[in-house]
Amino acid sequence: MSRMARRREPGDVSKFAIDLAVGGVSAAVSKTVVAPVERVKLLLQVQYSHQNIAAQNRYKGILDAFIRVPREQGFVSFWRGNLTNVMRYFPTQGFMDCLRKTIRSEGVVGLYRGFFISIQTYFLYRAVYFGMYDTIRQSIEKDKKNLHFVASFLIAQGVSICSAYLTYPWDTVRRRMMIKGTLSTGRAFGAAKRIVIEEGVRGLFKGALANIFRWHPFIASPWQARYSVFTEADRLDALREAREMFYFGYENYMSHAFPADELDPIHCAGRGHDHGNPGNININDVLGDYSLTLIDSLDTLVVLGDHDEFKRAVKLVINTVSFEKNTTVQVFEATIRVIGSLLSAHLIASDDSRLLGDFFMPDYDGELLTLAHELAARLLPAFEGTKTVLPGTVEETCTAGAGSLLVEFGILSRLLGDQTYEHSARRINEELWRLRDSNTGLPGNLINIQTGDWVGHLSGVGAGLDSYYEYFLKAYILFGESRDLQLFNEAYDAILANMRRGRLDGEPPLFVNVDARDGSTANTWVDALQVKCGFATVHNVNDGSLEDRMESFFLAETMKYLYLVYKDEFLVKGGMKAVKGSQGAVRVLGVTITRILILRF
Repeated sequence: MSRMARRREPGDVSKFAIDLAVGGVSAAVSKTVVAPVERVKLLLQVQYSHQNIAAQNRYKGILDAFIRVPREQGFVSFWRGNLTNVMRYFPTQGFMDCLRKTIRSEGVVGLYRGFFISIQTYFLYRAVYFGMYDTIRQSIEKDKKNLHFVASFLIAQGVSICSAYLTYPWDTVRRRMMIKGTLSTGRAFGAAKRIVIEEGVRGLFKGALANIFRWHPFIASPWQARYSVFTEADRLDALREAREMFYFGYENYMSHAFPADELDPIHCAGRGHDHGNPGNININDVLGDYSLTLIDSLDTLVVLGDHDEFKRAVKLVINTVSFEKNTTVQVFEATIRVIGSLLSAHLIASDDSRLLGDFFMPDYDGELLTLAHELAARLLPAFEGTKTVLPGTVEETCTAGAGSLLVEFGILSRLLGDQTYEHSARRINEELWRLRDSNTGLPGNLINIQTGDWVGHLSGVGAGLDSYYEYFLKAYILFGESRDLQLFNEAYDAILANMRRGRLDGEPPLFVNVDARDGSTANTWVDALQVKCGFATVHNVNDGSLEDRMESFFLAETMKYLYLVYKDEFLVKGGMKAVKGSQGAVRVLGVTITRILILRF
């Protein structure tokens, strides 16, 4: 009988069992010792593709991960999953439960997601490691037995680093493929190609340093050191440029367009309501011949700290703006741009505590509040005569257009002590909520105000719907009504359930436009430029043609937000104040209810 065919003697079995136990314990100890570093590496490696990790919660580097993981998840979390790792042949109850759930949801094939790329990774690593190690040793010392221990150790570590770094892209692809839903292809090279396209080549090496320098876990990534933050000089330059951009547009509007509503930046002229073409709703819904850009820019002047120009602009509005106009405008646009700005400027100009700066005007007598009240009263007829209580002068309106009035109307009601306006806005919100799809909980983007039927079934978080959702939360922050928070939470849950899609990089997750009736993806797309007298809108991205129009929100929102991106501290440094009204106190961030703090954020 051959040696291979002989039965093992009892002593052989005992020796085998001992060797197996010692080997298993050694492997378990080594895995346990390096488990914290391994966990940090995995977090850095897969956080960009994991749907449950929000952009603001990502780890900035190895040190950041080592500090935050025990603080946020507990120190023991460093060894989360370690038992499964070291007891692969002795499955625990949790391990078996994971196996069952994986098979149930993905089938047996789910257990082998990334299997072939794993084999390739290990094969390449071993081939590179032993090939380099033997080559280097032979070139240094012909007699390997005489090679000093330190030299042998350094060679081994150097080869380990090189091997790990060279084969790391395969490991990244393997990890990504193991996360269900993050890669649409099951082919490794297709997955790698997608990572490179969406994240660049460095996307294949995320977490590499934590993997390579396991005995030096606090080495920061050179990419993060170079690109993670602006220098102070960069920030100040960007802040200055944003300020200059605003004043370039604002001063050209005042020079070439005021008292018209908007600036035509290419021809350096003013633009107002198109009385000759009532059907031009792109213009007429917004422009009412009431110096829209000036009114809309009042709070941006506050953000920029321009006390003198703010006071001058307020006086100009008081002395020149009138709503005695033969124009028909959209309730939504007039409310958010004009009423909202008038209310915020009113509260700032009347703030004798000067919490936002020296914007208090002793001679101011509430004229802006009077203007806001007058305009709101002129808009009220739009709420009458419709079977659904939704406002409008035509049969169809977008969801945001009807459902984004509560903040401004609520503030106005509480300042006046007249609940008419807030009541009207709340009735609209409740009606839109009632009409949403019973299956998905989502509204469409266009509704017939007479029948209550959805004309447009597209649902998303972009234009036509965005502020509808925003105003639930903003209203709760301002007024403290539990119903507003309830509506926001339920709407948010519906968005997460139907619109959320995974992505590898960028702001995770991606929220797409869907069909409100079943949540299926409806479409995909990516939705302004300095000219002689201001900033024009790109009319056609294919040929670069410009539209001769600088809308008021460019100065009121775009430039304000751009400036605040580089502002090192927030405007309000303390204090909670309330504006008393017939329905209790309006809770305010800082001293006042303004678009700076609430209406536009």
